Amino acid sequence: MEWKIALPSQPPAEAEAQAVSPQPVETFIPPSDRELLVERMSAWLDRDYVETLTDADVVVLATALSRLAKSRCADDELWRAVASPEAIPLAEKAISAYESMLSDLEERRRADRALMEGFGFDPAVPPGRNARAAADMAARYGAISTQIGDAARALLECGVTDAPTPADILFLSDVLPSLLAADVDLIEAHPASAAELAAAKDALVSMDAAAVTMKTETEFDPSAHAVETLSGIRRAIATRKATDFLTAFSMFGVSFSGSEKAQKASGLMKKYLMAADAFAVASGETPKQRLAMKARIDLDASIARRAVILADDRISPKLKHIARGEHVARLTKLANELGSDARRIVEDNLQTARATPAAGLVEHLDKVAGELRDWSDRTSRDVNSVGGSADSHQALEEAIYDLRREMTTLGGFSISSAADVDQVQRHIVWLREATLLPVSDDALKALFLRHGKVPLPIEL
Repeated sequence: MEWKIALPSQPPAEAEAQAVSPQPVETFIPPSDRELLVERMSAWLDRDYVETLTDADVVVLATALSRLAKSRCADDELWRAVASPEAIPLAEKAISAYESMLSDLEERRRADRALMEGFGFDPAVPPGRNARAAADMAARYGAISTQIGDAARALLECGVTDAPTPADILFLSDVLPSLLAADVDLIEAHPASAAELAAAKDALVSMDAAAVTMKTETEFDPSAHAVETLSGIRRAIATRKATDFLTAFSMFGVSFSGSEKAQKASGLMKKYLMAADAFAVASGETPKQRLAMKARIDLDASIARRAVILADDRISPKLKHIARGEHVARLTKLANELGSDARRIVEDNLQTARATPAAGLVEHLDKVAGELRDWSDRTSRDVNSVGGSADSHQALEEAIYDLRREMTTLGGFSISSAADVDQVQRHIVWLREATLLPVSDDALKALFLRHGKVPLPIEL
């Protein structure tokens, strides 16, 4: 806004006249009017004191009192609550509490609406129903956090990764079919060193190659039988007698036409049994040890194939070879306990947090679960505080507002609207202006005791 402050021009003579100091003008009140004013003011001032006032003082005091009379608060409850300037701090505190209450409710309303929108809660349904749904959701997030946290901790404790990530946990879930297909308890019951595993794997490759060749050349598959079952053939080969060899094979329903084919079968069988012996040395002498080593190698190969399909170079190399470690059963159990909710959460965060420590995801899930629990508890308390009458969140907000504003009282005066705040503020201004009246302290105190009721005519 542009203010206009130019002064009007004045004739020189008039300007000079105004420059002269004004002469005091004597105030005169007709005796009848003065008597009326003295009588009215004597209702709260000492009459002897009022009668000593000059006409000018009477006019000043009467004018000030008349102006205050026009703006005096007419609410008796407010006057009883704030009857003097000493009560002003209490009134200001009540106003501040009311405004703070409004601010808190508005901030909370925005936060509640944001949470409901974020988690898909319909604000039009009864708040109690949403509170229960939020509690259930908090429990689900808590369970997911526990599952992911347990999996991450197991990966760390088992030594397969130094900093478990969501990608590591998802990989563990992806190889679960391989883990479930293996006899992990048998594998874990018979540990093997890296050297033993490597030697057994090489021997197994040789056994498989010899078995394939043997089956192609003779239609006999030695891998279809336990090594112990082939002991008769082993002894027949040791005697170097063709009849023994042919007899041993005949027990499996196999015969050879011609000595050349029998000799070839003997050579191939020697290779298979030598590889089997090497496998036994690497894996152990007992059948269970050999079965455990075979299961470990098969599991390792199965996981390796899945790792190739997943093709994620950010997965810990050790994790891709958990079959070689000592904690296969524990990791299998944890992978099996990783529910569909947890897997989905990990998948949802995989692109943005693939290489981020899983602990960060766990911490975030705990925070979300806590927020949902807090909101559920607070909403339930609010529903109970209004007697469960609210059928929507808007109705609950309005009911809580009514409840809170009833708590913002100033003595017997309740501050429940902007108009109430304005009334209290104007009353505070009135009290402060009243303290500036040209009267004695005792007279001012008497005025406040009368709640500002001034027995004077409005127009002087």
